[in-house]
Amino acid sequence: MNHQAVRFQELLALCLRRRRWIVGAVLLSTLAAAAWAVFRTRQWEAQQALVLRDEVTLQQEKPGHFRDLEQMKVSQETVLQLVLSPEVLTGALKRVGPEKPTPAAWPTLKHVRRLRQQVELVPPKGAEFGKTEILFLRVRQSSPQRAARLARAIALELQQALHRLRQQRMQSVVAELRTSAELARRQLQHHLDQLAQMEKRVGGDLAELRLLDQAGGDSSLRQRLNQLKNELRQVTQQRRELAALHQLLRQVKADPQRLLATPNRLLESQPALRRLKEGLLDAQLQSARLQGALTPEHPRVQAARQAEREIRLHLHRELDAALAGLEVERQLAESKQKMLQEQIAQVKNRLAEVARLRAPYAALVAQVNHHMELVRQADQKLALAQAALQTDSRSSLITLVGQARAEDHPVGPRTLLVLLGGVLGGLLLGLGVVVLLGEPQPAAAPPETLTQEWISTPAAYSPQLEGDLSLQQSGV
Repeated sequence: MNHQAVRFQELLALCLRRRRWIVGAVLLSTLAAAAWAVFRTRQWEAQQALVLRDEVTLQQEKPGHFRDLEQMKVSQETVLQLVLSPEVLTGALKRVGPEKPTPAAWPTLKHVRRLRQQVELVPPKGAEFGKTEILFLRVRQSSPQRAARLARAIALELQQALHRLRQQRMQSVVAELRTSAELARRQLQHHLDQLAQMEKRVGGDLAELRLLDQAGGDSSLRQRLNQLKNELRQVTQQRRELAALHQLLRQVKADPQRLLATPNRLLESQPALRRLKEGLLDAQLQSARLQGALTPEHPRVQAARQAEREIRLHLHRELDAALAGLEVERQLAESKQKMLQEQIAQVKNRLAEVARLRAPYAALVAQVNHHMELVRQADQKLALAQAALQTDSRSSLITLVGQARAEDHPVGPRTLLVLLGGVLGGLLLGLGVVVLLGEPQPAAAPPETLTQEWISTPAAYSPQLEGDLSLQQSGV
């Protein structure tokens, strides 16, 4: 502790001895600070409040609001790059004009670079980029009026630059979507041509093919097949009946009495034979009734027998005609049966061909439906993009809040603070110079130390001095 006190006293003594250095450093620093405060270029800062929103789309629940903070941050970074772009700064300088008349071309690249260093886009105090829709555009200039005008001009140029950027982007999107829509239409037309060729090859069986593709319904071709099968069954049954009737009539021709045992169902196609059968049956009944009541030689009995014989004769002749007619009907039925069988085979072949074409037809229909959906989606996206392009020409994503306002005092410390800083800086500078360059004087050493030093020094040794020192040490 005593050692530190000694060092402080030495330093204080050194400062007192070198006080001129310290005073000179303080004066120089204060004069430099005063000169800088007087001749410095004062700058005023103006700020313009901006509100950024998102583009309006049909998919948004809240139109104009960002979906998430990441999208907001990306949009604000885009705005930040635009506000510092040479196009925006050049346009703003042209709007405001030069501060002083200049004959050269204005603004130059130097003016744009200088303005870029004086412009910043910041969020409100306590907020961060990507977490608030409000931003502040700050501009520093040599006068508050020029700072406010430049802040307003930069904000307007920023609106136009963002509008141009959106227009260029939407035009690119529209061109790309138009190309995609045209490509989708060409592909759709290609598949439609293939589908038309297949349908043309199918011809009249197109309805059957479509019903097979839809997996439901009953087509006319299938109805035709069922109708032909029914007709074939009827013709086959008719041939069986004709064959049975033909055989029966041959037996009746050999034995007319067998006609009476023939069922009427077989004689429905031969009405004459049925009437002769009924007439023969009546004649036989009449003859038997008369023979039971009269003698065989009775004229009435003879007349009944004669009528029966005539009926049998007519029956014999009618049997020949009926057999000839049955033969014709049998031939017609056989021809119709063959024709129906051929038609059924043709219909089955057509159905087989339709079944073979079902898979490729279904694939083509699916391709056509898919590309029609692609065309619909491409047209929908193109219409939305064109609507957005038209909307972009009339709206802006940046809203200027109020007017640009400049601060009442220039940016930077005031003159009094500058002078105080100069005084403090000079004081510290003077102390530093004194400590580094000053040489402190050594303190007076005690007698014991001096005695030892003089004794140890050969040049300072003498017998008289040694005797004095001995007497002094012994207390004499």
